[in-house]
Amino acid sequence: MNELIVKTLPSKLPRVAVYLDADMKKDLETLAKLDKRSVSNLIYAWVVDNIESAKRDGKLSDRALQPKGHE
Repeated sequence: MNELIVKTLPSKLPRVAVYLDADMKKDLETLAKLDKRSVSNLIYAWVVDNIESAKRDGKLSDRALQPKGHE
């Protein structure tokens, strides 16, 4: 897995919210605990991995992840 940067709160980064049923939330918390991560960090890692995979598969261009001003 990629090396991740852990940021302290509060962050000025955009937020994303997701609604899960109670069982899914409990399972997610268990997975995070097993991986010694916070739930947010676990989800971040999954997002990074999936975006990189989509880029490798040609589903996303390299420009899709560049910060504004770096086009």
